[in-house]
Amino acid sequence: MLGNDYINSYIPFFSTKQDWQNEKYLGVEQDFHHNHPKSFEHLAAADRELHNGKWQGKVALGILKGDIDNLGRIFQVGLKTNNLCKTIALSRQVNIFFTVYLPYLCRRELSDTYTVFAGGDDFFLIGPWLSIQKLAVRMRKEFSRFVANNEKISFCVGISTHKPSTPVTRLAQDAEISLERAKTYRNGEKNAVYLFNQCISWADWDEKVQKPFEDIRRLKEQYSLSTSYIYGCLTFLDMREKERNSDVCSALWRSRLAYRTTSFLSDNRIPDQSNFAYKEINSVFATGIENNQSFRIALFNHFYLLRDK
Repeated sequence: MLGNDYINSYIPFFSTKQDWQNEKYLGVEQDFHHNHPKSFEHLAAADRELHNGKWQGKVALGILKGDIDNLGRIFQVGLKTNNLCKTIALSRQVNIFFTVYLPYLCRRELSDTYTVFAGGDDFFLIGPWLSIQKLAVRMRKEFSRFVANNEKISFCVGISTHKPSTPVTRLAQDAEISLERAKTYRNGEKNAVYLFNQCISWADWDEKVQKPFEDIRRLKEQYSLSTSYIYGCLTFLDMREKERNSDVCSALWRSRLAYRTTSFLSDNRIPDQSNFAYKEINSVFATGIENNQSFRIALFNHFYLLRDK
């Protein structure tokens, strides 16, 4: 039986000295105190990573707000023979996922997350900017399993990124705006996530966001891709969007990207037997730009992890 610590909410606390590293939390004024709640400043720095003896990564909070899609419709037509007992049972089962399992999940695996509220059919969470994305993905997968993979039962989430000094009222307002935009996905199809001004179906997240993000990190490590090379892809994404709107000149992004890739390989004297390096890099960036505006999310995540603060 789960104890009271798992009911309704979760608050991250400092537990050991390993939670406090001066270099990682550089500029955070609040001192470490055992069993004290972590401040927003600490959470905002939690996703920083150590590279070559230096801590890197954007210091920012991720604000997550979501709710179940068309819940009223589920109650209205989901129960073929509706009565008070069935309605109460369904309501409690939905509520249990957010009031019991979600705090348990935060405590066990994503412990730098505040559950501001979670219950009924909606939730509002605050955590490190990248960890909050991971939590949203995990929630979506676990909720799908909870409802026996019923594709008609889903939820939308809106994620926004803020400085830790942002007033909570502003965090809540922006989270609500992001959630409303997620609900407009494909004329109300829902089952979507809104992030970095992009709306994407949950069904496409792994293929169009997570995989490209991992590929970018791998290629940067493998070929020492420069930040300027990767950053230039944002311009090509804008050109691709204009091309979709019948701007013929913007179609030049393909040749410009090919030129940048060839020049980078040549300038850095990277062996390119049978054009393998070119094809591998091009398969990630050109394909992402060509077919996927959500590629912007993968790029932003990559850039944020390279920031000094």
